[in-house]
Amino acid sequence: DESMSPWTSRWTCPGWMYVPRKPHPMGNEYHTVCCGHSGIMYAIELVEGKDRPKEMPNPAYNDLGATCGLLLRLTRSIWSTGKIFILDSGFCVLKAIIELKKKGVIASALIKKRRYWPRDVPGEDIRKHFDGKQVGHQIDYQAHLMDFLLISLL
Repeated sequence: DESMSPWTSRWTCPGWMYVPRKPHPMGNEYHTVCCGHSGIMYAIELVEGKDRPKEMPNPAYNDLGATCGLLLRLTRSIWSTGKIFILDSGFCVLKAIIELKKKGVIASALIKKRRYWPRDVPGEDIRKHFDGKQVGHQIDYQAHLMDFLLISLL
């Protein structure tokens, strides 16, 4: 998930950001991975802004995409454990979920349609299926992608 550590002076805080959607919009923004049972934080990564030096090498796994790379870096300590990793809708990237499965981490994500459906999600088929159905109606949906069986409750 994403978190903010509040800080009001941009001149005394390396990596200072302004993120208006947050309750404390000024400070450092972090991506974190925590255990839902114990509360243990497995990993934390500072969100780097536009002022990141161009000379620095790209972060590990970013060749797979920024979100996929971020999720792989954050979950490195739980690879091959079979732990279930719950993602919020901002991290619903099918390629990342498949890469995590290859590393031995089971991922689940909420799918939200904003302006468009996430890539590889048959959004219009889902929308057509639910036209005229009662709120709370659900079905199982199965699909194969890159030799992986994907199962969803819709």
